[in-house]
Amino acid sequence: MIRVGLSVTDIGSLTWTKNVREVRAESTLVVDNPLDQVQRDGVERALRGEAQPGEAFSTPLPTTIRAGVAFELDRVKAIRPFILGEMTVACDIHQVLQEAPGSPAGTRLAFGMEWRPWGFLPLRQGIRGEAPTIGILRWGSGSTLASLKWISPRRTWDGSSLRTHSRTARYRRG
Repeated sequence: MIRVGLSVTDIGSLTWTKNVREVRAESTLVVDNPLDQVQRDGVERALRGEAQPGEAFSTPLPTTIRAGVAFELDRVKAIRPFILGEMTVACDIHQVLQEAPGSPAGTRLAFGMEWRPWGFLPLRQGIRGEAPTIGILRWGSGSTLASLKWISPRRTWDGSSLRTHSRTARYRRG
């Protein structure tokens, strides 16, 4: 099975109109021992400044477009006998359309894989690259709570709803 996704996020801007405060601080200081509590307190006092009402302003959001494709290898009949459990490979591209302070600039490309030898235990590996770097390799694992059923004397949670139930505990594979 192939899954394709496309999204455009963070469109527009935030406008700050209420309770805007402007803080100004001017000082000169020298810190030669950052472990000295007196000098650290001096830095805090110097940066505290004086607050006054500020004017409304807008901040642009980092508008981005993301596109991705995922392919479930375990659903291909020719490959299925060689795979224990479930396996998905994916590729995503992330392009910033509107740069904003603190947002990543440029295009990022990512490749990844998730292997579930047992339905509740995913093992993940991926690499992400952005110009001019080659890439960042990441790996991880986790568990799927939707496959677990937690039962208390009053409530049951099966990952989607709460129900009244007797006092038992069991595992349910989702």
